Amino acid sequence: MTEIGARTTAAEAPVRPFAMTRPSLLAQGTSDRRIQQQLARREWIAVRPGAYLTAAERAASSDVHRHRVLLRATLPKLAGGVVVSHVSAAIVHGLPVWGVPLDRVHVVRPRPSGGHRRPHTHIHMALVPESDVVVIDGLPVTSLSRTVVDLACTVPFESAVVTADAVLARPGVARADLLVQVAAAGNRRGVRAGAVVVAFADRRSESVGESRSRVLLHRLGVMPDELQRSIADPFGRVIGRVDFLWSRERVIGEFDGAVKYRRELLGDRDPGDAVFAEKVREDALRDAGYEVVRWTWADLGRPAELAARVRRAQIRGASASR
Repeated sequence: MTEIGARTTAAEAPVRPFAMTRPSLLAQGTSDRRIQQQLARREWIAVRPGAYLTAAERAASSDVHRHRVLLRATLPKLAGGVVVSHVSAAIVHGLPVWGVPLDRVHVVRPRPSGGHRRPHTHIHMALVPESDVVVIDGLPVTSLSRTVVDLACTVPFESAVVTADAVLARPGVARADLLVQVAAAGNRRGVRAGAVVVAFADRRSESVGESRSRVLLHRLGVMPDELQRSIADPFGRVIGRVDFLWSRERVIGEFDGAVKYRRELLGDRDPGDAVFAEKVREDALRDAGYEVVRWTWADLGRPAELAARVRRAQIRGASASR
């Protein structure tokens, strides 16, 4: 299970995108005995049979990066005609994924039926028109819209929404594109679930955490009526934009994934200054008559507590606005 954008990408840069392979090592003069010694000492780690990363590279890489390496090592082993699909395609496209196993490379073979899973591959069988295929870094990959709908038909709702939200936020991708793919799926297994994901997806969710929050709030029956709303003070000056808003009760919801306090995103700003600025902003929101509820990654695992906090804030907000 993994998630782009929260905990998994910071260490990717030093790691090469290709594994060492047995044929290339033998061609360089490394013996099979030497390979086995390195594996036994766990100085090299097998990505799949015949493909290896150093232990240091594996430790420095994320699940997402290791999936990219596994993909590059696996495709040459497969018969021609396959197209990278599902979660593997999402990763090639640079889309966020969350809660989806990354231990298998997903490809689709353009045939009407069949499919099977092996230790490192999941081969799907489905018709794939040329318009649903793009080439990225030399790899044939399902298009953005096809990738999202394939995922929406096969993974849990929350995981699918994370990726679908991100796709809709990309320039040139519209909900209509996803609806076309849903219609083209016909009676494929999972298509009804996929249609629900497409209807729920929202380009205004700006992170994995916000997408997951929106799904959870929906399930808890406390869905906000506005997203990414700009809030002004009584003098008409914009205080800031907020993640979630219950406008009638004047309640603001903010997901705080701590990403905005990372040094690489702050540039020359000090993290302490950023935290202080956020406190000043929140004080201004409260002074403008809003209740503010903040939550973190950990709170998403305590849904009953989060729902209770939102409802208490709604009660306070409704009382204050009378």
